[in-house]
Amino acid sequence: MAESKPFPLDLREWVASTLPGVDEITDVSWPRGSSRVWRVAAGSNAAFVKLSLTEIDYDREVLGYAYAARNLTDHQAPRLLAVDPDLKAIMTSPLPGTVVRGLPLETEVEQRVHEAAGRLLRRWHDQSDPGSEQDRHSARAAMREQAREALSGQHR
Repeated sequence: MAESKPFPLDLREWVASTLPGVDEITDVSWPRGSSRVWRVAAGSNAAFVKLSLTEIDYDREVLGYAYAARNLTDHQAPRLLAVDPDLKAIMTSPLPGTVVRGLPLETEVEQRVHEAAGRLLRRWHDQSDPGSEQDRHSARAAMREQAREALSGQHR
């Protein structure tokens, strides 16, 4: 079982200024060292807060959410609610549903989920500009790091 990642004090202060009355913080990071994501709730209001490790990751994420807001509906992608470039933090809206990874799905249901995800990804790519060489380099580096973590048993 993965250990919960601590919620940094400076992040807590930023979240409190953006979403007052936070009464619940849950670590929802993926089980890999580089993932730092929390679900925060203030009464009936909720959001996800993510810290990026690098400036490039942060910039790419902010641009990705802006792109999603222009090209996908509110129910197809979360919305960027707040950002803090100094912390490299983003706050996003939640979406209804459940993370598919690990769900015990019937074969036909799983196929429909993958088909729907493929259509959404196709729509995303059809609207996208080609990535830069730096984008491709960063994506390859991130994939290599995830592969190293998976091979070392850190990623489950």
